Amino acid sequence: MIDRVILNILKENGFDGYEALSIEYLKNVVFTYRKNDIRIEFFVVAAIDQKEFIAIDENKMFSDISKSLKNSSFYTAEVDKNTSLVLCVAKDNKLKSFEELEKKELQTEENPYFFKKYVLTYDEKVAQKVFGEILKTCNESSSLTKYIESIVINPERFRSYKINAENNEDYALLSKIVMKVPIMPVKIPGNQSIKPLANMIQDNIISENLQKAQNLVAFLSSEKNKETPDNYSVSQIIDYWMKEKL
Repeated sequence: MIDRVILNILKENGFDGYEALSIEYLKNVVFTYRKNDIRIEFFVVAAIDQKEFIAIDENKMFSDISKSLKNSSFYTAEVDKNTSLVLCVAKDNKLKSFEELEKKELQTEENPYFFKKYVLTYDEKVAQKVFGEILKTCNESSSLTKYIESIVINPERFRSYKINAENNEDYALLSKIVMKVPIMPVKIPGNQSIKPLANMIQDNIISENLQKAQNLVAFLSSEKNKETPDNYSVSQIIDYWMKEKL
């Protein structure tokens, strides 16, 4: 399902050329592109289950995708340097630990060869809950891009997610999509400039951490704490950082 969501998002953001690719061990492989006066961008979207993803040789997968791209009717020399792969990996909830999956995700994304890689791991039940109905009705007036933006940039939803991530599975999935498919622009309120949504999330995190650091320095530098400098252990200082109080 998530691969369909990604393709809808790409279409809403100007990707209008599509071609299906055939790679035996990958599902629903689609090659798409958008072009303007400045540049041309290419995306490959594909799906795979967790078990197959962990077992696969990623270098072979990248090589097979690259060969398939070269046989595509869209292929030009620009494909080699302007292509991004979004690999949608459905989690196997029978497994108790996802450490192996996380390790494989990192290994895949950090591979320096071929093209940019984004691994989007997700829970199929959560995806169905979030997108099951909206996929039936999304159109120009009710787009997936706008739907995702409205939730991810909502300050209350962001704070709620930080406090209790488990009760905000929809926010976790939507923010992950934004980070793994970094092509969605958003207008900043009160400003005519456009900024990638992924950058906005990162800026919010940096800004909040900077404020917490400044609060911590101010607390430890206060007159009260100058008189009793050894009152707070490292663990208490860490606790302050996590909970913003001592």
